[in-house]
Amino acid sequence: MEKISCPYCEVEVRMEAVDNEGGACPECGAMITGSLLFSNAGNDYDEDETDDID
Repeated sequence: MEKISCPYCEVEVRMEAVDNEGGACPECGAMITGSLLFSNAGNDYDEDETDDID
């Protein structure tokens, strides 16, 4: 089963355990959502490099 790192307590937990807890980390009880897990994934650009739309 896949393991993930809780964004709050940083403990490696099994996805199955999170599912069994109703979406909460079994260690700290914080709700874990997909957006929290992948919020910085693929964000390889610098904010200074964004294009301004005129």
